[in-house]
Amino acid sequence: MYLDISFRSIGARGSPHFKVSTMKLILLCIFVTILAATSSEEVKNEKDCKCWEDFKPEKVENGDTYYCRGQKNHRIFGCNEDRPPICQCEKDGKTISLDLGETDCLSVDLQNGRWCKNRKEFEEYFKKHPEHAIYD
Repeated sequence: MYLDISFRSIGARGSPHFKVSTMKLILLCIFVTILAATSSEEVKNEKDCKCWEDFKPEKVENGDTYYCRGQKNHRIFGCNEDRPPICQCEKDGKTISLDLGETDCLSVDLQNGRWCKNRKEFEEYFKKHPEHAIYD
C-alpha cells in the first residue's frame, strides 16, 4: 500500500514506484529533522556551548538557545556533540581529507561518493548520531 501523490504532469515519474520513493524520502526528511531537533542538547548559555575547532557558538534567531556553526562551510551541529571523523575521499588516485563535519564524498564524486574511505569509523559514529547519516 502506498500514498497516492499524483505527478501526472511529470510523465514517467507518475509511476507507483516513484510515488512510494517520494513518500519514503519525505518521511525520512521529517524523521531526521525531528530526530535532530530532539536529540541535540538545548544550551541556553553561550559558555556552556562547546564547539569543535573552526566552529563557533551562535544563538538561534529569535530564540534563546545556541548551536555550533562552521566558519568555513557554515555547517550546523548541536553544542557539545561528539566530533565526527575526518572524511577521507579518493579522487584520481589521491586521498583527499574533507572539512570537519563532512560525512560523505558526494562533493568529490557524485556518482560513487556515498561513503568515505574510512567507512567503518563513520558507521560507528552514525550508530551514536543517526541524525547525521544519509541512508541508502
